[in-house]
Amino acid sequence: MIRKLTSTILWILLALGALGGVGTIARISTPNPSETAVVHDDHAETAIAIHAAKVWLTLTKGETAEQRKKAVEEYWPDLDLQGWVPPSQNQTPREMYAQQVSHPASNFSVVSVEEWCEVSEGQALQTRHLVLNIPVLRTDSGALMITAPPTIVPPPALGQKPPSTAKNAPQDVYDVAKPFISDFMRIYLTSSNAADLANMVVPNTTIQPMGGFVQFRQVASLNIHDLGKGHYEAVVIVNVQDPATQTMLPEQFLVDFLKDDKGHLEVEKVWQH
Repeated sequence: MIRKLTSTILWILLALGALGGVGTIARISTPNPSETAVVHDDHAETAIAIHAAKVWLTLTKGETAEQRKKAVEEYWPDLDLQGWVPPSQNQTPREMYAQQVSHPASNFSVVSVEEWCEVSEGQALQTRHLVLNIPVLRTDSGALMITAPPTIVPPPALGQKPPSTAKNAPQDVYDVAKPFISDFMRIYLTSSNAADLANMVVPNTTIQPMGGFVQFRQVASLNIHDLGKGHYEAVVIVNVQDPATQTMLPEQFLVDFLKDDKGHLEVEKVWQH
């Protein structure tokens, strides 16, 4: 299954903690702390992220779920391909650059990789420009792991943060939050008008929807952390369809929301990974 982001590995997997599994590990040398100041050296993180992005974006027309799983197993051996739709066209990455590296935690990075891909069917070619966020975890031994599938970043990119390590919310919260979060994500992904979310967010807050950048299909998984005093964090995996290739892809979001004594829910902020 798309590894369920666990709260134990410090976002260990997250980033998209990867939701429960273990990613590919690449060994790298680490400096002697007695000789080197503590700084972020992102070369190894960007190298593995760029290669992972290339693997993720390489698509073959008619590719089956079994073929796709084999193609990406180097980085995502437990990728859940339920509902997989074979690509309608070939896609080949041509140019790739690390756009930026953020550090939500000292051992965790999110690398934004900018790509130009060729999408082709027969002799017809078109160029596609997009950005992926790739979650990379550095273990205590200095190894690097891709912790979860990348996400397509809509402009402008949303902020990132590690998932909470708070306890799981009780079942009654899930009962009211599950349909609410599902409706919210559907509107958030398909609408382009912030007013469509106005009655679902806290007063005096504006959340700009993604405007159909990807197509909503379903909420694949939902984990809710109880942050206390009516505050909650939902770790949401949404199955979306890439409009360029018709491929079904997982996208992970963290949704901060409030629940009052009457069970009314309001979203505070959306984070993407």
